[in-house]
Amino acid sequence: MARPDLVEGGKPGVNPRERAMLDEIEELKAAHRRWQQRERQGRPVKGPWPSPARDRVEPAAIADADRFPPWGHRKLAMLMRVDGHHAPRHVSTCADPPRHS
Repeated sequence: MARPDLVEGGKPGVNPRERAMLDEIEELKAAHRRWQQRERQGRPVKGPWPSPARDRVEPAAIADADRFPPWGHRKLAMLMRVDGHHAPRHVSTCADPPRHS
């Protein structure tokens, strides 16, 4: 006999864990259908996500990396902070190729 505290709405035979799992599967199927539809329309399935902080820092990071090619990302980040830019501790944009070519 099912315990009343484990039965959804007091109805016997409905396991909340199973119901949650089925709901999650349905949500995943719906997301997959959305991705398929975007793919058929020629739109990107996911992203590109907005990155305003990186977009603000990137031009200065690339300019400094071009001025000082042998310098590493830590030294370039320090140079950017000295120049007044809000640079993260490690400026990976110096090592990465430009995203907006």
